[in-house]
Amino acid sequence: MNLPMIANLADLLAALGIIATVIFLALQIRQNTKALENTRWESYLDRLANSFARPMDERVATVIVKGNRSFNTLSDAEKLVYSAWADEYILSAALLLTYQDQAVLGSMTTNTADRRLAWFFGVPGNLEWWRHDRRHPVPQHVETRINRWIDQHVN
Repeated sequence: MNLPMIANLADLLAALGIIATVIFLALQIRQNTKALENTRWESYLDRLANSFARPMDERVATVIVKGNRSFNTLSDAEKLVYSAWADEYILSAALLLTYQDQAVLGSMTTNTADRRLAWFFGVPGNLEWWRHDRRHPVPQHVETRINRWIDQHVN
């Protein structure tokens, strides 16, 4: 074996090492992406659990039922309770609106967001809550999307 042959063999081994490294990195990125998606969905499910757990307290449930009829008739204290529940609910829908832009989740989240928003804004008190003069707990671009959704589906 002469020196040029050894150099060519070293180049071949280096190229194989680079290819193996790129394959390994691609697999790691794919695995990390799946773990990140799972973490996002776990966060979303936690938010859902919180919004569904609030009405388990009978006093909170009473305020929600009353507020569903009309947010504007609630006392200031009741509006705080109702808003805490509505904020949690609308944040879970906002997460879906944010996730729908990701190709991985796509139409599944769009359909779920539409169903959640249809139920939420199908209740008169929730629509009054959304429209009353206050800052909503969602980013401005999401608030704009929700308002556009309301214009298309409710008005």
